[in-house]
Amino acid sequence: MNKILEMQVKSANEALGNLHLKDGYCCAKCNNKGVVYKAKADELVAYICDCQRTRKSLRLLAQSGLIDIIERKSFDNFIIKENWQKSLKELCLDFLKQSTDRTFFIGGQCGCGKTHLCTAMCAHYLTLGKSVRYFVWPREIKTLKSFSNDEKYDRYINEFISADVLYIDDFLKQKQGCEPSGADINIAFEILNARLCDIRKITLISSELTFSKLLLLDQGTISRIAEGAGKFLLNISQDEGKNFRLHI
Repeated sequence: MNKILEMQVKSANEALGNLHLKDGYCCAKCNNKGVVYKAKADELVAYICDCQRTRKSLRLLAQSGLIDIIERKSFDNFIIKENWQKSLKELCLDFLKQSTDRTFFIGGQCGCGKTHLCTAMCAHYLTLGKSVRYFVWPREIKTLKSFSNDEKYDRYINEFISADVLYIDDFLKQKQGCEPSGADINIAFEILNARLCDIRKITLISSELTFSKLLLLDQGTISRIAEGAGKFLLNISQDEGKNFRLHI
């Protein structure tokens, strides 16, 4: 690389951008420009910075509503009063430290902190620069079914299939007295199976149903969760004393 080009690369990379003013994310690699510069064939060439994936995740999280609670639901402010809460938090942290099992499932008693812990896990992955999508089951399943037989369906579901990290909240939740439809199960299978086939993908799932109850709905679909979760298949027994929304 000639001296002039070397200086141009250095100057271009040291220049400051302002993308952090839009999303609050600061990147030391590109100085918030969204691109990094390198010399190629005696020319100054701009390459998209890895931080753009994180910035996209933040935009999508803002649209989903998760970004509004991600600061309030951290590991630090997860209240531990009983041993089962301590065990839950420790298993979440263990999952983040390992790379063998790629699915994390927590089901059972509502109001016990399932969403809090999964949200804290999402925050961790964001700091690693991974793309994170938030799938609130009752809302997103309604949208996907409205796109049936429409080209929008493939584009929309691929956003969830292709994300580095997908958090499915309230998995297969239905109105009281109702069971998931065939379309619900088919969409669940499509997402879970596609992500299981890619060992790079991480899937977090919380549900008001225990794994054993979900298994009764469709073994072929739900068994995919067990296949990817290993020991990270957690169930909270039904106990109103564990519903902390009732004790606020």
